[in-house]
Amino acid sequence: MALDNVKPIKEALLRAFPSPKSYFEFRDTDKKISSRAIPKFIDCALTSGLIKKNTESDFINFLASSNTSVSKSVSDEFTFEEVVEEVAQGASVNSLVEWLNAVSAEFNMPKIQASMISRLKKNYNPNTASKRALLRVLGFWIGLKRPFFPWDFQRLLELPATKVAGESRAEEEGVRIDFSFQHNGENLDFQMMEWLKNELLQCIKDLKMYHLLGNKIHFYSTTTATLKIHKRRGPSMEPMLYSGAIRDSLSIAHQIIVRWTLSPLSYKQNSMVIGISAGNYSRLPRQMQALMEAKLPQNPTIRLTDFARLCVRLTNAKVIINEESQLYKMPNGDMFSIWAVKYFWFLYYDFVPVLIEKTMLPVTKTGYATLQNSIHFPCEPALEIEHRGPIRHSSVSAK
Repeated sequence: MALDNVKPIKEALLRAFPSPKSYFEFRDTDKKISSRAIPKFIDCALTSGLIKKNTESDFINFLASSNTSVSKSVSDEFTFEEVVEEVAQGASVNSLVEWLNAVSAEFNMPKIQASMISRLKKNYNPNTASKRALLRVLGFWIGLKRPFFPWDFQRLLELPATKVAGESRAEEEGVRIDFSFQHNGENLDFQMMEWLKNELLQCIKDLKMYHLLGNKIHFYSTTTATLKIHKRRGPSMEPMLYSGAIRDSLSIAHQIIVRWTLSPLSYKQNSMVIGISAGNYSRLPRQMQALMEAKLPQNPTIRLTDFARLCVRLTNAKVIINEESQLYKMPNGDMFSIWAVKYFWFLYYDFVPVLIEKTMLPVTKTGYATLQNSIHFPCEPALEIEHRGPIRHSSVSAK
């Protein structure tokens, strides 16, 4: 395994040893393994130019002076089994073991067997030197090959024990968010779906939602894309366990609707509808179909199911929802409540990157006056933005 790129090597070493304390625990607790491995780790840091001398003190200073940019918000929401599934990104356990063993061989760490990973999935208790070595190698590999995921050795070590009986599996429930283009009399351009795919991925990265990068974006038709965001582990249909997923879905919806309005592909014959539902994934398709296909007064852009609205209210997300739902009669005769998001409190949500480019905001007195007029009187003629075309007033406004 070639280790010739300094930035990923630095990230990988800091994932294997998140702090000097982690290094000392490895050195003093797992002596049989550390005595062979530590010289290799130090030599790697020296060869990569991260330290000046091949000494333990230089290596410790490197660990102490380096700050990782790893997110601290999601590790407790995953089990070891879920982490493995996320970082493998669809590859088999055997393939992952092969990749990890390339790291193990490089640093004289114990060889990893697929059976070790299987046992930890069933009973997560890293109480032996070989299990901790596996986690340290996994942390190194994540930093090297999957740095957008948040786990280092310490956070892997602190993952929760195997799921308690009676709890729902996190991946069975969560928030589903659909994005669909509606068109009037014209065919949708393939470029629009490509735009949506690319913008969704870029939006997730801009929002630093690295825990969502392993989630696949599914295209169920030529006009609709779907993203699922798992709830936290715990009792089934407990609204507070959906709080993180609901906030993420609203942040993504806010970004995408603004990006679409500014896109050169956006014009009045084509509009976008975003549907957000929550619950057991197996029960959501029928709800989502009704949510997206309903012909509603004023054609609201962002629509919620009853349970999704409840989760929004309990989460205290900074959005304003219509006071009354709109009833939609489903094909089987059942009545279905649809709630519309009217406004976002824009200071609560991240700015859309394109809006803070130098060429985007007005730089003249006339342009500034036009901007103020558009904010206070949104029904007046639209504000022209350089290189981007007009911003049209939509059902999702700044509050």
